Amino acid sequence: MADFNQAFTGGAVDLGEVARQAEARRELAGTEFVPFYTVDDATIETHAFERSLQIPVVVLFGSARSAESEVLKADFERLAAGQQGFAVAYVDTDASPQLAQAIGVRAIPTVIALAGGRPVTSFEGGQPADQLEAWVNALVTQLGPQLRGWTPRATTPAPTPLSRIPTRASPPPPPRCRAGTLPRLDRFTTPSLPTPKPPPT
Repeated sequence: MADFNQAFTGGAVDLGEVARQAEARRELAGTEFVPFYTVDDATIETHAFERSLQIPVVVLFGSARSAESEVLKADFERLAAGQQGFAVAYVDTDASPQLAQAIGVRAIPTVIALAGGRPVTSFEGGQPADQLEAWVNALVTQLGPQLRGWTPRATTPAPTPLSRIPTRASPPPPPRCRAGTLPRLDRFTTPSLPTPKPPPT
């Protein structure tokens, strides 16, 4: 049975929205799950915002010119591998600067978590691996069950903790690391996600 809660518009059923939701469910069910992928202006709507109707999607705005961005990208790739509880969409800001500008990205890297087609939380700058892992786990466990495509089995097997994966030597993140929160969603029971803290100086 279809869930029409999001398809009501002024007392009427928005059949276009019902059809888009059904198509998104068929698309997600009919394809192999890809946990980490690149998006651009042409694909961000379907591969990030619409996909977040099903599962939490983390959008990473980064650049190969930023060492901090490359470390964060590698950490997200490790966290996303082998699980189906969330997806990571990477935006190369060198290839799509207009997309980063349209979203309002002020610093590279910037991470925005999407659920239900809307941003729910964000942070700027690199984060220590253990704090990043805690942030992702909180996102998946607190927002995942509120989305239509998420199931408890989607989180198994659990991502390998970053602390157990050998990493290459990387420069420490700069001491300035601001964390922020985007407006909360009315239709979600918004969790109090742990806000990543800046690394000690």
